[in-house]
Amino acid sequence: MKRSTQRVRDEDVASIQQTIAELARIFHARDVAGIMSHFREDAVYVDIFGVPNVGSDSILAAATLYLIEAPEDAALRFDVVNIAFVRNDVAAVTVRHDPITTDGEILVGEPVGQSMFVMSHEKADWKIAVWQLTVIGRR
Repeated sequence: MKRSTQRVRDEDVASIQQTIAELARIFHARDVAGIMSHFREDAVYVDIFGVPNVGSDSILAAATLYLIEAPEDAALRFDVVNIAFVRNDVAAVTVRHDPITTDGEILVGEPVGQSMFVMSHEKADWKIAVWQLTVIGRR
C-alpha cells in the first residue's frame, strides 16, 4: 500500500527536525566527524563572514577551526523556524541560533544567528547540500 503524500511529508519534516536537533547536540559535543556526517560530499558551507567552503575537505577545515576557537562554555539553541519543500527530495530549512547558558537560559546581549540550509534526501537521510550562517543581531 502506498503511503499518503501528507504522511510522507510529515515524516520528512520530523526527520529534518531530528537532523537539526542532532546537529545542535553534535555542536555542543564539539564532534567534527559528527557534523561532517550530515553533509553531502559536494556541499557548500558559507560562514558568518561570507566565506564559502566548498566540498568536504574545506568544510572539515572550517568546522574544525570554528570548534577549536569557540569558547569552552559556548552553547547554542537551534530552533527550526521554517521548512519549505522545493521538491519532494529538496527542502529549504531556516534555523535560528540563540546563545544559551549551560542551563539552557538565553544569553541577552549576545549575537543571534540564523542559518539557511538546503537539504537533500539521500537514501534514508536528509543531508546538508548548502548551509549559510548569518548573524542577524543581538538579543
